[in-house]
Amino acid sequence: MVAPPLPHVWPAVTHLVTGDDGRLQQSAQNAEINKCISKAIRLAHSKIYFDDAFPNLEVQSQWLGESLITVLRDQARTDLVIREVNRRAELDKRYRSALVSMVRCRHPSPL
Repeated sequence: MVAPPLPHVWPAVTHLVTGDDGRLQQSAQNAEINKCISKAIRLAHSKIYFDDAFPNLEVQSQWLGESLITVLRDQARTDLVIREVNRRAELDKRYRSALVSMVRCRHPSPL
């Protein structure tokens, strides 16, 4: 009989912190995650400024997710913490969604 695999234990630096209200907040995250969220927001803004000033909600969501993935992959090349965050985001859909939700909350809708 083969034992089931043990669940993966992620490093503490990848854990997301909730605020007093129980919601994820960018400012509550560690410095590396906070920086990536800020960069993802700036990258998404550039899409709005240069591609489409009034994208529909589906396109906005796509851009926000793509921006975060792009930033995580780029930062993972030189930052060991973000390398783990990126790895977790690639393997854990709920974790990735939680990260994107922080980008979405800080991203003012142009509509």
